[in-house]
Amino acid sequence: GWEDQDGGVTAAISIAAPYDLTTLDWGCAWLPPGEPCSQARSYASPQEHVSAASKPLFIIHSDDDHSVPVLQALNMVETLKRAAAKHEFVHYTDLGHMQITEEIIAQRRGFIDRLEASGKDS
Repeated sequence: GWEDQDGGVTAAISIAAPYDLTTLDWGCAWLPPGEPCSQARSYASPQEHVSAASKPLFIIHSDDDHSVPVLQALNMVETLKRAAAKHEFVHYTDLGHMQITEEIIAQRRGFIDRLEASGKDS
């Protein structure tokens, strides 16, 4: 029933996510069979695929995330800036490896609303 709908990606929302698997000690946890860990981790790292043509990315991360260090998000933001890729970053200090709370839902909804509004201006 969705055949008439565009299946393309418009943007992405990333909450407490890794962006450079080569720097994480658990980055070899999921590998394709027969692939060297370093090559697979590099290819699977979103930070390696950023360009000015990248779709808008909304990043939410917290300083006290013990699963994925906040440095992952900070480095990704710098990579996005250098590439002139559209992005927004919401930086918390005390939400850990985040749960989906009303606050996070409101942040995500705001990003979607801004994208929709900017599309109407084009």
